[in-house]
Amino acid sequence: SLPVLANGDITSPELAQKALDQTKADGILIARGALGNPWIFQQVADFLSGQPIKEVSLAERIRVAKMHARLHVEHYGPNSMVTFRKHLVNYFKGVPGVKIFRQQLVQVKTLEELDQILNQL
Repeated sequence: SLPVLANGDITSPELAQKALDQTKADGILIARGALGNPWIFQQVADFLSGQPIKEVSLAERIRVAKMHARLHVEHYGPNSMVTFRKHLVNYFKGVPGVKIFRQQLVQVKTLEELDQILNQL
C-alpha cells in the first residue's frame, strides 16, 4: 500500500497535528509554512513526539535570515534582494518590536541595507 501524505497550509506544529488527525494520513508535507521559518520541521517533530517546542530567539532569526540572504544573492546575483524580500517578512512574522521595521524590510535592495536594518533589531 502507498503512504498517504497530507499537505496544505501547515504553518505550525498544531496545524500539523490537526492535519494528521483529520486526514488520518501517514505523514505531512510542509511547503509554504517553511518560508522564513526553517525551524518548523524540528518544532513539528518535537510537538508530535510530546517534547517542548523551543522558541526561536530574535538573534537566531537574524543570523539565519542574513545567511539565507547571502546565499540567495550568491546564487541569483547582486540585484536579487527584490525577490528575497518575501522571505524577510516571514522570518520576523509575529516577533514583538519588529513591525516598525517591516516597511524597511520590504524595500531592502542590498545586503548592506539588510545588515543595517537587522542590526537595529
